[in-house]
Amino acid sequence: MPKEMIANAVHRAVYLVLVICKKAIDERHVRSILVWPPAAGCSASPSRATGLTDVPHQFMCCTILVVATIVPAAGPVSQNAFAQNNLPHEMSRALPLESAAFAGKLVATDEKWNLVFESDGKQQKLSAADLLRWGRPAGLKRGPVVVLADGGLLRADAVKYSGEVVKIESALFGDVAVTDKLVAGIVFELPVDRRDADRLLDWATGINRLAANDQRRQTTANGGRIRLLNGDILDGRVLHVDAENVRVETEVGPVVTDLERVEAICFDQSLGNIPVPAAGGDIKAWIGLADGSLLLVQRFLLDAKKLTISLSGNSAGKADDWITSPEELSFVQPMGTKAIYLSDLTADEYRNVPYLDLAWPYGIDRNVSGGRLRWGGRLFIKGLGVHSSARLTYMLDKPFSRFEANTAIDDSTGGMGSVRFRVYVDGKKKYSGQIVRGRDMPVPVNVDIREAKRLDLIVDFADRAGQEDHANWLEARLVR
Repeated sequence: MPKEMIANAVHRAVYLVLVICKKAIDERHVRSILVWPPAAGCSASPSRATGLTDVPHQFMCCTILVVATIVPAAGPVSQNAFAQNNLPHEMSRALPLESAAFAGKLVATDEKWNLVFESDGKQQKLSAADLLRWGRPAGLKRGPVVVLADGGLLRADAVKYSGEVVKIESALFGDVAVTDKLVAGIVFELPVDRRDADRLLDWATGINRLAANDQRRQTTANGGRIRLLNGDILDGRVLHVDAENVRVETEVGPVVTDLERVEAICFDQSLGNIPVPAAGGDIKAWIGLADGSLLLVQRFLLDAKKLTISLSGNSAGKADDWITSPEELSFVQPMGTKAIYLSDLTADEYRNVPYLDLAWPYGIDRNVSGGRLRWGGRLFIKGLGVHSSARLTYMLDKPFSRFEANTAIDDSTGGMGSVRFRVYVDGKKKYSGQIVRGRDMPVPVNVDIREAKRLDLIVDFADRAGQEDHANWLEARLVR
């Protein structure tokens, strides 16, 4: 018998054992996610809730994990998998909340948040309140980057700070100024590794976007911090930044450090905040620019000659408006519209039941490892990241018509990972998807939640236990 046939037969046999073992605990594991915490009189042990004792449960989990790891392809290859270079081009694609997506260039906006798109010589008008997003963020390639307190990112050529004003030399906007109350920090050297770059940018804001239980965000103690290229941290209030030095007031007195040794600065870690726009309130918008800048603006005006933006609360410069070429605009995602993102809400309950002992938090506009949400090389600025098996619960105290999201495995897994996404409304299963694997196209979810009081989002393991199950609820939102 040819070696290839033997290998295939062994593969099928091992996979069959894997499936049988998995099915033996799959539904019980899901129930443990759903019913936790247990009702009065029930055992408080997660293993008891599944009907499994600790030792057999862990033994079975380890066995499945080892088998799944040594088998290079446990299970059928997804028909939805595709190479990253086949990613659909979305630079000029608009996604309305209530109608079908369409391709078109954003050519004009007005003071009332009306957007005008052009396609094949025809124009189409759409209110920002009815738009999910248009285009896609470009992504930062290098520093320096000014990190704003609301999470915005402004690519700069040079940055200076003295007193209460941060002065920025920008290739897009020229010389601009921002009050230090709007600036969380500066990243001078952006790491090459994308995950490290994401974490460093978040470090500069002082915000923890990984939450567990009822903890949504966390900032460290007041005061500034400097992070050196060798990894050392210097605590103290930042007094001055110029092209050569950084001066810091520390507990032992002023300290001057060469700028070339500095990787990043956090001015005051108590300033960082996650903006929470209310649905139906004043509209703002995240806009992305060609150099990778990503800014939350209270107003932007676009015409054939220029793009004009205004940052909320900024009055440090001679003029509040910043102006650049209209060709620099690559992305728009309105906030405070008919949709409210779950990442802007606090989950009423969060439960993670890992296969082994490592419990995972969930990511707020981040994947479960703390990086930005990405799929197919594309950045998503809104969404939730979890690790199997996990349940997020939201109590709905306002009326909404539907829950929407796109479900996918995050790029950080390198194409690995496999999960099942489920949605329960008032304790009843309303959505149960097929297995989603690494590099699969995002799967859209649309669930009717009219008159609903409770929404549960569940992610469960699939092919290989919990191996690399970095699952994303991309742009998870409640729509009025």
